[in-house]
Amino acid sequence: MKLPSIQYLTSQALTSFLRFPLSIISSLIAVVVAVYAFENDNEITNKLAYINVILIAALGIPTYFCTQVLVDNRNYGAFGKVTAFLLPSLILFLIYWSLPSSELSNNFSVPYIRYTVYNIIAHLLVSFIPYWRKGNLNAFWNYNKLLFIRILTSVLYSGFLYAGLAMALGALDLLFDIDLHYELFMDLFIIIFGFFNTWFFVAGIPDDFNELDSDTHYPKGLKIFTQYVLLPILALYLLILYSYGAKIVAEWSLPKGIVSYLISGVSTLGIFTFLLIYPYGKLKESLWIKRFTLGYYYLLLPLIALLFVAILIRLQDYGFTIKRYIVLLLGIWLTINAIYFIIKRKNIKFIPISLAVILGLMSFGPWGMFSMSEKSQSNRLISILETNKIIVDGKIQNEVIWNQDSLPKFYSSLKFKNDSLLSDSLNNEVYSIIEYLDDYHTYEMLAPYFSQDINAMTRQARDSNQWIYEEEIIMESMGLTHHYRWNNKWGNYKNISIESVNNSIKNVSGYDYLKHFKKQYQNKNQRNLMYTLEGKPLSIGINPLDSNLLFIAYDHDTLQFDMHTIYVEQVHHLEKTTYREVSLEEMTFIKESDQLKVKLEIDRIGMKKKGDTLRYNYVNGDVYLKIKDSIR
Repeated sequence: MKLPSIQYLTSQALTSFLRFPLSIISSLIAVVVAVYAFENDNEITNKLAYINVILIAALGIPTYFCTQVLVDNRNYGAFGKVTAFLLPSLILFLIYWSLPSSELSNNFSVPYIRYTVYNIIAHLLVSFIPYWRKGNLNAFWNYNKLLFIRILTSVLYSGFLYAGLAMALGALDLLFDIDLHYELFMDLFIIIFGFFNTWFFVAGIPDDFNELDSDTHYPKGLKIFTQYVLLPILALYLLILYSYGAKIVAEWSLPKGIVSYLISGVSTLGIFTFLLIYPYGKLKESLWIKRFTLGYYYLLLPLIALLFVAILIRLQDYGFTIKRYIVLLLGIWLTINAIYFIIKRKNIKFIPISLAVILGLMSFGPWGMFSMSEKSQSNRLISILETNKIIVDGKIQNEVIWNQDSLPKFYSSLKFKNDSLLSDSLNNEVYSIIEYLDDYHTYEMLAPYFSQDINAMTRQARDSNQWIYEEEIIMESMGLTHHYRWNNKWGNYKNISIESVNNSIKNVSGYDYLKHFKKQYQNKNQRNLMYTLEGKPLSIGINPLDSNLLFIAYDHDTLQFDMHTIYVEQVHHLEKTTYREVSLEEMTFIKESDQLKVKLEIDRIGMKKKGDTLRYNYVNGDVYLKIKDSIR
C-alpha cells in the first residue's frame, strides 16, 4: 500500500480548508482564546467573557458545517450563498449576547442550558441536513455511518498525536533539563483536540453526497457489535423495567420518579441501536431485524405509559422544573416515534428531525421549559405562603425590613417571625423552591409581594462584590430561616447554634488555654481528645457510663457538663422548628474544681429524638482552661 505523500496531505488539507473555512476558523478562534485564558487564568478577573467566546466559536463549528453542506447540495446564486452564511452568523451573535456578561450576573444556568440545547440541535442538523427532503434513506444512513467513523478516527488520531508529543516534551524535560511549565501540556491538548481534530474530521467529508445512495457495503463489525453487545444490553434493561412495572402493579404502588429517567434513557438507546442496524434488515438473512424493530416499538408503549405516570405524579406534587419538562418532552417524542413506526412508516430521518424540532420549540416562548418551570415554581411558592398566612392580601406579613444604611450588607434586629407558621415539610418545600429559582431563574414574580425593593437590594449587594446568597436574603426577608429542617425515618433532628458562629476572634482573657472540639454521639469509635498541658494529661470526651455527659479531665481532676440539661432548656423553643440561633451567653457554661476553671462555649449542638427519648447527636464548641496557681 502506497502511503500518501506530504504534497498530497498538504493539498487535501488546503482543499478541506477552502471547503469548510468558517468551521476551521471557528475552531481556531476557540483554541486561541482557550489557550490564552488558560495561560493567564490568575490575571483574568472576568472569566465569563472568555468562556462565552469559546462556547460560541465551538458552536460555530457544526453550525457553519451544516451551512456549507446545505450550500453544496443546492444551486444557490451568489446572493443566496451570502444569505445562507449571514443567517447562522446572526444566530450565533444573538446567542452570544444572551450569555451572562460577567460573574455578577443574576443567573448563569438558563443561558448555558439554552446554549446546550442549541448545540444539540446543531449536531442533529449535521446528521440530516444533506437529506432533509424525502428519499435517499440509504444515503442518509451511509452519511451518518461516515460521520460516526470520522468522529472515532479523528479522536483516535488526535489521541495518539497528543500522547506522542506529550511524551516527547516529557523526554526533553527529563533528558535535557528543559524547564517546561505544566500549562504547555494542556495547551497542546486544546490545540490538538480543538483545532487539529476539527480539520482532520472535515477533511474526510465527501464532495458528492448522492454517491452514498449506491453504497451497499455495510460493515460486518458494526452488525456484530450491535447484535451481540447493544441488543443484549437493551434486552436486559427492558427486562428490568418490565419487572419493575410488574412489581408496582402487583403491589398497587406508585412508581419512583427515577424510573422516568431510566425509561427515557433506555428507550433512546434502543432507537439508536436500531438505527445502527437499519440497512441490515433489507438483507434476506437478516429479516428478523425488521420484525424485531417493529416489536421493540410495541414494547416501548407500556414503558412510555409508566414514564408518563411517574413524571405526571411528580408534576402534580412538585410542579414543573427544567428536568421534569425535558423528561415529559422526551416521553412525548418517544410516543410520536413509536406510533410513527408502528403504523409502518419507514423514514428513519424522522427520528433526528422530530427531535430537533421538539428541542427547538421547547427552548423559547411561554410554552418553553424555562418560562413554564419558572411560572410553575413561583406559583407553588406563592400558594404555600398564602395558605399559611405568610402572604395576606398580596403582601408578606412580618416582612423583615432591612436597614438601608447598612446595605450592601443586610442587617435587621427582627428576624424569623414567620418560622412557626410552617411545618418542617413545608419549610423544606419553600427552601427547595427558592433554591431552584435562585439556581435557574429569578425572583421577579415575588417582587410585588415585598414592601421593599428586594430585587434592587440584592442587585446592589451583588454589584458590590459582596459574598451573598440571594436565596438566603429572600427567605430571611420573608421572616423565615434559610435552612432545611430534617424529619426523617431516623427520628427528629433538632439543632441549635450560636449567632456569629463563624467569628474567628476569641476573647481568652482570664484563661490559659483554648481548644476547639467536635464530638459525635453516633461515632462509637471516636476516641477522646487527648493532649498534654504543662506535662500533665488533658482529655475531652463523652462519659462511657452516661453518654449525655461531656467531660474535661486534667491530671486527677474531672469536670462534667450535662448536654441533656443544656438542650432541654432550649427544646421548648423548637416545637414547630428544628433549628434555632441563640446568643453566645445562652450557650456559655463555667465550672470550677480545685485544679481547674473551665468555660465551655458551645457553637452547635444537635439532638436526635426517637419516641420520647431525647439524646444529643453531636456537640461542637470551645473549651477555655485556667490551671490554678496552687498546682503549677
